[in-house]
Amino acid sequence: MPSQLFPRLVIVHAILIVMLIMNSSSFVQAQKSGPAAQGNPCLSPYKNKPVPDKILKAIVESHGQWLDQRYNQDDRRADLCQADLRQAALDEANLERANLEGAILRQANLRQSNYPKRVWPEPISQKRS
Repeated sequence: MPSQLFPRLVIVHAILIVMLIMNSSSFVQAQKSGPAAQGNPCLSPYKNKPVPDKILKAIVESHGQWLDQRYNQDDRRADLCQADLRQAALDEANLERANLEGAILRQANLRQSNYPKRVWPEPISQKRS
């Protein structure tokens, strides 16, 4: 009985190895063919560039108004794809639906981003009577 089991185990292991190799190669293909390769190129004027603080603040404010006013035509969705946002002050910024694909966010302050203060009620212990 054990002599018949060994060849079957070898075949099962070989099939599993082939499946793993095939899955990993498709994963690598998917990584290489990101959205830019699928027809969504980055059109941000800040592509591969740092965004000055004043401009970043204006972009975030306009993006917040765009979200609040149901996509008002006067305000714009933040397009910061592939922008260099290292050490950017984005704390408490609402970045919902912002295009940050490929953006460099190393050491950026993202504390409580997407959660503006007005959304969260005060804790009970801090409420005034």
